[in-house]
Amino acid sequence: MVLGAEDGSVIVVSTENDWRTKKELNVSPSSIATIKFSRRNERLAIGSTDGILTLLDPKDDWKIAGEIESSDSSISCVDWSSRNLAVGRLDGSITVHESSRVYANFFLPEAELTRGDEPVYSVDFGVRGQFLGALN
Repeated sequence: MVLGAEDGSVIVVSTENDWRTKKELNVSPSSIATIKFSRRNERLAIGSTDGILTLLDPKDDWKIAGEIESSDSSISCVDWSSRNLAVGRLDGSITVHESSRVYANFFLPEAELTRGDEPVYSVDFGVRGQFLGALN
């Protein structure tokens, strides 16, 4: 389990019997707004209010594997499918990144969508990633 905080830190907690803190990290100078594991736990995406999406590698001692800085708007939600990563923002934008490229630290989006000026509160891939739902 990973807990995000207003001070930009995350705490990794073991879920195996003891519930002890395994690691504490400072990942952002801004508040953590959303956290989401990729489907096979290859990456942990951490969205912050400064608009930066930080990607941690759980298999490499939670080191920062990369950062996506495509907008200054606060990240409000994130979802992974087996093929894609969707990032929703408070400015009404959604970017979609191909997962395999994200794992290889290539962060240009495959698609950029705008849902108007209303904040995007939720993005959610459907079964097998065929559909992407968004709520604003």
